Amino acid sequence: MKRDDEREADTFRARGVHTTGTVVGHEVRSVVTDAESNWRHDRWSPVVEFTDREGNAVTFVSTLLTHPTDAVPVNSRVAVVYPPEDPKKAEMADALGNPSAGRLDGSGQFVSSSGGYRGLFFGLFVFLSVLCVILVSLLL
Repeated sequence: MKRDDEREADTFRARGVHTTGTVVGHEVRSVVTDAESNWRHDRWSPVVEFTDREGNAVTFVSTLLTHPTDAVPVNSRVAVVYPPEDPKKAEMADALGNPSAGRLDGSGQFVSSSGGYRGLFFGLFVFLSVLCVILVSLLL
């Protein structure tokens, strides 16, 4: 069963105009990654430029949030989808329905859709599991 954000992304893709844009920079956002502790991290969002059907240059900031080391490189070509009635509401196709894309909360703050303590504990679990496998293989 699809989540609501996946259904919205499918509808946006189906009704939207598809084109290609270029990443022209990044916007750094302080993102709440854990609502309980108000833990914040800087995340990068691609700034994308494309030309709409009318020939107008449009620039938008994607909701895709990445660690600086995982950021989409400047000058990269990316798939873009936008509503025909409002090209300024464009989004990178890869960000639609992506759990790594952020969202705005009621106060206008960007909030990560993933991460927090659960992600930290899962990463720690994986690390310790791999460490145990290595130690056991060294002892045998």
